[in-house]
Parts: sequence; C-alpha cells; structure tokens
Amino acid sequence: MKSRAVTLLAIALIATSTSCGLVTHGTKQTVFIDSMPTGASIEVDGTPTTTPAWVRLSRRNSHAVLARNAQGAIVWRPILTQTDWTVFVFDLVTVPVVFHVIDVACGSLNRLEPASLTIPLPPPDAGPEYRSLPKAP
Repeated sequence: MKSRAVTLLAIALIATSTSCGLVTHGTKQTVFIDSMPTGASIEVDGTPTTTPAWVRLSRRNSHAVLARNAQGAIVWRPILTQTDWTVFVFDLVTVPVVFHVIDVACGSLNRLEPASLTIPLPPPDAGPEYRSLPKAP
C-alpha cells in the first residue's frame, strides 16, 4: 500500500512539474498575416508565402515580415516576442525555479505581438532605394 501511495505521488509530481506556459500555449504561436492588397508574395523570416496566411512561429524569437515589389522596394514589419506576464506570475506562484527555467528555455514564457499583421505593399513604381520601416512607438 505504501509503495502504491509513493508511486501515485511521484506520478502527480511529474504531471504537475511541467511548466505553465509550455502546457497552456506551447513553444509556437500561429500569427495571421495579410497584405494591402491581399494576394501578395511576402517573406516571413526568409520563407516565402502568399497572403493571407496563417504562419506558426517560435515564441522564442522575434520575426521579420518582408514585402517587395518587382523593382526591389521593401516594406518590413516586425513580429516581436514579449514576456507573457500571466505565465510569469503563475510560474512564480507555483514552482518558481523549475517552471521559469523550462518556460525560458522553451520560449513558452513569451507571446508574439502583433498576433495579426497587415503589411502594406511598396508602391509599384518605387525602386530599390525605397524602404518602409515601422514607426517607433
């Protein structure tokens, strides 16, 4: 009977020792990306796709969305990784060291912002010297 109780306790500890962020939302996030006008060829971290698109991105890093016209003009927009404070606080309340180490290592302590992005296309007549970067907050 005693060994059964120890086994059940061990199973309960293992089941609850997985980090909060990893369990609730994982290491990747799906982000919706569109363009004005829709149907454009864009790149997300160098990988080509066509808008509108749902892309799965790692929560661990920030990402770059790039749109170009035929003349090489570029519009660039970031998708930034930010700490998810809800997960951070929950980790502190439960098992601080273990959960934080797991969530930080996996990137599951973060969320990506914006979760939805519409990127404008460069003007059709703009040349390679044209660069459109986001405005500073």
